[in-house]
Amino acid sequence: MNYLILINNAPDYREYFINLGAELKQRGHNIYYALDSRLTDYLYKEHRIDNDVKIYFSDYFKTHYKTPLFAELESIPRNKILFADKERFYFYPIHKDKFHDYWESLNVNLLNFFFEALTKYKIDVVLYENVSNAFAYSAYLICQQMNKKYIGLASSRLPYDLFEIHTEIDVSSSVVAAPLNLSDERVQILNDYVLRVKNKSAQPAYMIGNTTSVKTNYLKRYFSMAKLNKFFKLIDYLIKERNEIFYNFQNGNPLLLSIYYAKRNLLRRIRLGFLQRYICASNKSDKFFLYPLHFHPEASTSVLSPDYIDEISLIRKISLSMPNGVFLYVKEHPNAFGYNTIDFYQQLKMLSNVKLIGYSENTFDLIIRSIAVVTLTSTVGYEALLYNKPVIVFGDVFYKRFPGCYFFDRFASLEELFTTLLLESQLKKDQASEVNIAIIQQYLAFVVDGNLFINEKAEIEKVITSIEGFLGCKA
Repeated sequence: MNYLILINNAPDYREYFINLGAELKQRGHNIYYALDSRLTDYLYKEHRIDNDVKIYFSDYFKTHYKTPLFAELESIPRNKILFADKERFYFYPIHKDKFHDYWESLNVNLLNFFFEALTKYKIDVVLYENVSNAFAYSAYLICQQMNKKYIGLASSRLPYDLFEIHTEIDVSSSVVAAPLNLSDERVQILNDYVLRVKNKSAQPAYMIGNTTSVKTNYLKRYFSMAKLNKFFKLIDYLIKERNEIFYNFQNGNPLLLSIYYAKRNLLRRIRLGFLQRYICASNKSDKFFLYPLHFHPEASTSVLSPDYIDEISLIRKISLSMPNGVFLYVKEHPNAFGYNTIDFYQQLKMLSNVKLIGYSENTFDLIIRSIAVVTLTSTVGYEALLYNKPVIVFGDVFYKRFPGCYFFDRFASLEELFTTLLLESQLKKDQASEVNIAIIQQYLAFVVDGNLFINEKAEIEKVITSIEGFLGCKA
């Protein structure tokens, strides 16, 4: 089979996907690489792509800047392609000098680029992570147009050596359709995970070791030999590839982007000292719905729930629909506290039936005591279903088709739904004491074996074996 592997400058991605490509090649597949720009060649020189075809979107964009969209692609819906990246540019404004012509040309060229690549190299499979940015979104749309496979790798929600394979943006149908024929090993995982849920210690795999935590030591993070080395690599890139910067849409001037990253983290650190006044302790006598805040920018919102990325507006609408005497508990994301502006927290404080709950409060305790969970796409919704709690979701999350989950897009009837769930909760007070094993079984039927982003040969082989098994064919 012919694989096109996508690579950008995300930390650790280049090394990992090159290793996946090497293993696929060893098994007889043909490997091609599509890179967003040449920046990754400078940042990760030690991970070379020597003997395989590699194509750069930045080169294509520069050469075809005024090329119109190919006629074959006119029917593809294009309005959402750039949305995730533009949300990121809102937080890191590296493209303030760009206007409509630039964005329209970028939109067109992304589609043309992947159409030409898949056609020229007779690509069967595009391999990357789940759709998370414009580069991946365009490849995904072209795969759909040409009836090719997009394989997106995503970390498991369970703390085991498992991962998800996404062939669509909304994988909820695939999750509920997965056949329930669990192996003995999966049954052991099921039993262990049930115990973890009962003990309130079932942390998702992707949250382990996350560097955006409030406990991060930014002094050590930014003042290190690794950062100094990266600085010189960026200077080298800016000097030698200065003509590419305009066409490097994901990074622009990468040194400026790094400054914006550092600035946001510094402002967060400053805000943390002022935010405790906005935090409320949960009260065991309160009746409440639980709303977990999201981390921004991230594909879980900008791709899976683009209509609701303005969370303060959504929370305001939800608060208007709350039954009398019932609160909306807005719980801080453990890795995002302080990134929102002071104005965000002030607006929350003005809503009399909304309480901001600190990130350190036990989420499982809050789930059990809540009437229901309201969320965009948070894993907290999945965890609530495990405790037989109703969940209202606004985004295309993997569990939205599970029993007990209400996919919602009509605010007119939200107040009625809240009232119904409140009444039902008073009749089912003991339901949360039992773990919903059926939900875990269905998810275990969907995930595959392997541990992502571990650059050990045995782990790479396991991941490739799972991908080949999923595709149902080998070279």
